[in-house]
Amino acid sequence: MKVNVIDLENIQRKNDESLNDYVSIFRLMKVRCMTMIPKHELVQMDVACLNYTIGKKIASQLFQDMFQLVETSRKIEKLNLVKEKFKNMSVILEKTKVII
Repeated sequence: MKVNVIDLENIQRKNDESLNDYVSIFRLMKVRCMTMIPKHELVQMDVACLNYTIGKKIASQLFQDMFQLVETSRKIEKLNLVKEKFKNMSVILEKTKVII
């Protein structure tokens, strides 16, 4: 199956899909693409297809390759998880204060 540039641009990361799975799918599709695309343009396409919460935080950054993009995205995902846990903990603490 041949893939064109539009197919690459239309790949979207699902909410329940891990970053590694998404990058693997993108790379497999890139290999099937017959059009030569510069690395920096591929990275820009990939940024546009990431989840909105990650994409908006890294949209203004320029990445040399996919490795930099993936590492930065992983850091943001970890920070988001820590934020969510902290938010949940504060809600639980507020509920316990009301009970006491």
